Amino acid sequence: MTKTVTEIISDAKKLIEDPEHWVQYTMAHDSQGNTVDPEDKEAVSFCSVGALYNTISPREKEFYRAIHYLNDASRELTGILVVSANDTCSHRSIMRIFDNAIKNAKENNE
Repeated sequence: MTKTVTEIISDAKKLIEDPEHWVQYTMAHDSQGNTVDPEDKEAVSFCSVGALYNTISPREKEFYRAIHYLNDASRELTGILVVSANDTCSHRSIMRIFDNAIKNAKENNE
């Protein structure tokens, strides 16, 4: 069964909920701090979008729905897209973006 958009965003948030597993200026790191592909099994830390890539393939339409909700929430809270907010805002702000995106997706039954 395919996950809902709400579940996808929630799962991505769980990957970066601990600030130790959140990165800026790159999509993902391995346990040694090396940059890796966010879909790599060695990836342990992610940016906002990298966490989403690790959660669902960008070949799935739900990936783009999730990005839509994250970007809407990011623009509402910061005035910029989530990919830019990740590199310029605090971890707390990113968590608020995810929370708002989850709330909005849930309200739209996605």
